[in-house]
Amino acid sequence: MFDQIKLSDIANLAQLVIALGTVGAAIGVYYVRLQLKHAQQQAMTSYEDQLNREYRTLLREIPPTARCQPGLNTDELEKYYAAFYGYLDLCNEEVFLRREERISEATWKSWRDGIKSHLSRGAFGEAWKKAKKDSDSFLELRCLEETGFLIDPAAPRSSCLRRLLQRLGLVGALTDPWQEHYESVSTKVLAQTATKPLGAPSASSKQAVS
Repeated sequence: MFDQIKLSDIANLAQLVIALGTVGAAIGVYYVRLQLKHAQQQAMTSYEDQLNREYRTLLREIPPTARCQPGLNTDELEKYYAAFYGYLDLCNEEVFLRREERISEATWKSWRDGIKSHLSRGAFGEAWKKAKKDSDSFLELRCLEETGFLIDPAAPRSSCLRRLLQRLGLVGALTDPWQEHYESVSTKVLAQTATKPLGAPSASSKQAVS
């Protein structure tokens, strides 16, 4: 009987040690994930600050009157077109980065509203029309405009439960409205490019800025 009690105590102690070890491991994993998330947020903030600096640098190259109606005359628009093109390229990159979730939702909403405001007025709007006509670039920015600036480019996320249900065939995959619009825009741009006469400009945004 004494031996049985001692063995029982040892078994209970072993179970307690295992339980404590499991809890300790879970806490360790949570701490690591918390640190990783914090590092990711810091990196995201740093990257957003870098893009904000690029934006301010580009705006210094564009006259303030460009934001007004009617904005600039034809000669002035041509004079500053490289700077406008650089701005459009930056906007396109911002949309792409949001798709990759490298910028936060709050920052994206602020930038999206700014892009919408700029492209709808003054010389910014004229430069945007010219860029769309002369180039097959800016697919992300074109797509944002086609959605009415309403759809978040970031891909929809499935919860762990939904992914499990998908594997069991109980629910379908989440729809991705942005991808559907992107494919539609790509088709339109390809058709536009195909109808251009030989020798028509079709330069990438990086080439145009340089």
